Amino acid sequence: MTTYAPHHAHASHAMTDPHAGSRMLPMKDKTLAYIMLLAGFFGFAGIHRFYLGKWLTGLIWFFTGGLVLIGTIIDLFILSGEIDRVNDERGWS
Repeated sequence: MTTYAPHHAHASHAMTDPHAGSRMLPMKDKTLAYIMLLAGFFGFAGIHRFYLGKWLTGLIWFFTGGLVLIGTIIDLFILSGEIDRVNDERGWS
């Protein structure tokens, strides 16, 4: 089940109804992001960046094979922190 929280809500106030407010966005999940990162090694590079809302670098990763996989390998180490940062920015920490 996906957890939804308004931009101003704290994680403890998360709602499970996706239709409860007009500005509801799904909370980012580390497991799903890592699955997308692993999919990048098999020809779908950049999917994990699109998931985090990084469209420009997602396109760069997609068209360059994750910057020839070097960027994708680096993402393997920084992805957890990037997800935490996105969730903090949205008030879900």
